Amino acid sequence: MSNVRTLEQDVIRSVAASRQTFTLLGLFAVVALGLAALGLYGVLAHAVALRRHEIGIRMALGAQRTDVLRLILRHGLGLTLLGWALDLRARWR
Repeated sequence: MSNVRTLEQDVIRSVAASRQTFTLLGLFAVVALGLAALGLYGVLAHAVALRRHEIGIRMALGAQRTDVLRLILRHGLGLTLLGWALDLRARWR
């Protein structure tokens, strides 16, 4: 009897590989979520930069900050939904 160990050691050893796999999977999920958020931020920042002149004119004519923010968020949500719809369409092909 040279390989004697407790039940707790045996359970830890048997679960170690799956725990490591799930930790790595979780790490990849966090990185993917971060990249997606960064991409959405970049698209929205670019859209706002293109419409900076329009936003300035709207503000000069009396638009409230909430109205401009609502306009920008609605445009960003539209772009997000368009990308989502195109992704779903590509998956069903």
